[in-house]
Parts: sequence; structure tokens; C-alpha cells
Amino acid sequence: MKKKILATTALIPTAGVAAAGLVFFHKVFDRIEGVWGIERTDREPGDDQYLPFRPKYEEVKRMIHTLPYEEVTITSFDGLKLYARYYPNPDAKRAILCAHGYRSTAIGDFYASFEHLYKEASLLLIDERSCGKSEGSYSSFGALEKKDVQLWAEWLDKRVRHKLPLYLYGISMGAATVLLASVLKLPENVKGVLADCGYTSGNDILHDVFKDSYKVKPRLMTKVLDLYAGRLGHFHLKDCDVRRALLNAKLPVRFMHGLDDDFVFPRNTQRNYDACSIEDKDILWVEGAGHACAAVCGGERYLAYMDAFFAEREKEKG
Repeated sequence: MKKKILATTALIPTAGVAAAGLVFFHKVFDRIEGVWGIERTDREPGDDQYLPFRPKYEEVKRMIHTLPYEEVTITSFDGLKLYARYYPNPDAKRAILCAHGYRSTAIGDFYASFEHLYKEASLLLIDERSCGKSEGSYSSFGALEKKDVQLWAEWLDKRVRHKLPLYLYGISMGAATVLLASVLKLPENVKGVLADCGYTSGNDILHDVFKDSYKVKPRLMTKVLDLYAGRLGHFHLKDCDVRRALLNAKLPVRFMHGLDDDFVFPRNTQRNYDACSIEDKDILWVEGAGHACAAVCGGERYLAYMDAFFAEREKEKG
């Protein structure tokens, strides 16, 4: 009798952890309609650091919405309809694929660099799976999105008729995603990667969030989340390990990160840089910039850093 009581008692915390894990899985990975959902086409910057730049944001947003663009779709490897806006530039010297952050939008994340990049590039602003107009029930922190970026890169290369150098540019989760995609088979015209404030892995960023924001054991909870991710989302956190991917880096990388980022800590970019096996790599640190604010706070220095990268990669063509 005592053994049965002890066995039943032992199941109580296990059941509690499982229940909490399911709640957190849906909280973390579920598509959110009505917040960053299909009816939202851009995100208003909410961080205090954006406030001085709000007039510029509004100006650029209006400009973006007046530009001609093409609504394009592709089908993912697992049958989802994925959406993007393509902004063709008839005088383009390059084409850039822009991957936004977690539950965000491309216009919201890239407004600080869009106008500058568009002067010389055609831009493909994708909606990550489960965001915007793209289908999908769950975000996967780059585990599945990396394959979507691979397909989008192939689409973009065909769209420019294989004649322009291509770049992958991501912010936050988008940065992690393009870094993960950079080691996959890509069109030969993909010349480099721009990664702004990306994390080292899905496991690491969840660990940091649970440690700082919730009174739960991070390691235990991430293990439980990974179990649900496999069963419900058909992915695992090990599939979005950026550092492991970068041990086999194939493309030159320019990392950018704000030194005041208190969400994806700057150490993430330093560790990604250290793991990156290719010699052609560099980091731009932006003082005073919080999460996803490096382009806003870095201004001309940030833009010049990207321009120098393009010039280096394209000088052989000239």
C-alpha cells in the first residue's frame, strides 16, 4: 500500500511539469493572431530607444507602402504556403533576402536599413512561417525556418535570373535563421550573410528567458519543451543550434549587435563569431543599442559597415 502511495505521489510533480511544459510550449511557439498576425503589415517600434527615431520610422513606413512590390508565394518542404513582398529595383547591383525576428514583421524590423539598401538592391521581405500572411501553426526558432530561407534564396536567384549577387540578412531570430541556412545548399550567387543580434541556439535563448523571467528550472523546462516540440511541432531545439552549424561555415559573415541588448545578450554574437569556422568574419558592436536597435542607434556607421561588406564581396566582379 505504501509503495502505491509513494508511486502516486511521485507522479504529481511529473504531471505538473508536463502540464506546465505544454502551457509554455503554446505560449512560446504558437502563432499569435491579432498581435503580429496576418492583419498586421508592420510593427511599431516599442522600445524606448526607438522614440527619438519615431518620425523617421513613420516617414520610411509611408515610403515603403508607396513603392511597387510583388506579392509572391512559395510552398515549404512540409506543404505550407509562405508569403513575401518583393521590391524589384531595375538598377539593382545586388539582391537581399530579409528575415525578420520572432513574431515580428520585415517592415517593422528592417525599416532603419530598408531605404538605404533599396538604393542599390532588390529586396525580398519574407514572412516567416506562422507570421504575417505565411501559413503555419508554430514558430520553430529557425529549426524549420532555415529550410524556408533556403527555398526563398532559390526563388530570389531565379527571379534575378542568376545575374546578381545575393545576401541573407536577418535580425534576432531571423539572424539565427539565416546563419543556420548559410550552411545548407544555396545558389552559388549567395555571397554572404548579415546577422544582427542572433542567438546561439533555441535552447540557449529559452534557458536565458526562463532563468530571468520565470521561476522554473531552465534545463528541465527546455527538455520538456523539446519533447512537445518534437511531438507537436515536428522539430527539435538541437536543429536550431547556430554555433554547431557555424563550425561548418561556408559563407563570409558580418555580425552586428547592440551592447545594451538585455534580451539576446551580446555574448550570443561573440560565441557565434568564435564558433564560425570561416576566416572572413567580423563583428560590429553598437554602443547604447538594445535588442534589434543596432541599425537604429548605429545609423550611418551601421549602414557603412554593410556597404563595405558588399564592396568586398563584389570587387572581384568589378
